[in-house]
Amino acid sequence: MIPIESPTNPFQTVISPLALSATHGTSNSASHSALLHAVYALAEASRANLQQVAQTRRIIGARHQQLSLQYLSRSISGNDQHYPEVVLAAITILVLAGIINGDSTDWRIHLRGAFSWINSVEKSVWRRNRNASTIYQIFLGVEALRPAHISLALELEPRELFLYEVANESSEDWSWEESDYCLDSVFCIPRDILETIIRINRWIYIDSEVPAAELGSLETLIIRNNPDAMGVSLLTNVTEKLMWHHKCLWHAATHIYFKRMLQKLPLSSVQYLVQQSAEQLDAITFLELGQNVSGILWPAFISGCEADEISSRNSINLYFDKRETLGIGNVKDARSVVREVWRRRDEANGATDISWHEVMWDLGINISIS
Repeated sequence: MIPIESPTNPFQTVISPLALSATHGTSNSASHSALLHAVYALAEASRANLQQVAQTRRIIGARHQQLSLQYLSRSISGNDQHYPEVVLAAITILVLAGIINGDSTDWRIHLRGAFSWINSVEKSVWRRNRNASTIYQIFLGVEALRPAHISLALELEPRELFLYEVANESSEDWSWEESDYCLDSVFCIPRDILETIIRINRWIYIDSEVPAAELGSLETLIIRNNPDAMGVSLLTNVTEKLMWHHKCLWHAATHIYFKRMLQKLPLSSVQYLVQQSAEQLDAITFLELGQNVSGILWPAFISGCEADEISSRNSINLYFDKRETLGIGNVKDARSVVREVWRRRDEANGATDISWHEVMWDLGINISIS
């Protein structure tokens, strides 16, 4: 579930224990049971893809998903405010189960319900303990990395649920500390990079001219978060090296996203960044050998769609080769989009620009790219 092996993996240290408390009798809440069955549904979706016994496993997974939804409904309708982090964890796992299934509708339904429910919950609850904070941030990360173009997002406008909003609704002397942010260690996404993606998504969705001041602010934020420019101490083990390469990958992909989606620059202007991404993907693919890890799809997909050189495309293909062995349903569809973008670009021979979101729409593929 995460790009690096870690003893603090929140899917193991936070979410699994909360789910298992429903089986151990330590909690009788409907929200814990909802989370437990959501985890079961996720596991069955993964197993169905890995073992290619889709029909049997998907039936079992669908039963667990239905039970999870029933418990969620009971918890939310009962206005149970004791375990909001467990409710959000259950919703997040259901979204991830939809992503692993490669389903184009389930994850959207769960996000729609999550937005409605989150608006009814005091934002301060996401700061009341470390578990709540971690789960909120994982949901935020998953939400922020779906397609933002209105043709694909449809009525699900990208939400600005970032961390500073939580702090701003609290007392004046209560600020969100940098040390509270955890997605840099969970998904290797630096805080400022995630904020940049969220802000870019908003402008993409409303499809209006971006003020020069906003463009300058966003590019400054990206450049300031270039790991190569920040300096780094000696990397002594595989985990540290993987984290470094993933952060470099996020930086390059976000810069590509900004230049192509907001600045509307030509494809040739980002090839040096695509090459940087490709080099990071090569390093990551090598370092991952023998490890049970999977980074988030978004940076490889964004970089891959803009790859116009053979060497970069080869690196992207190697990355997708590995990811397709992990039983993650959206990977196959994402690769189909990337390859079709390449085919159309090669056929057009520079005569017209090709946008990945238009290709995704044309192919009828509507996946989250988290």
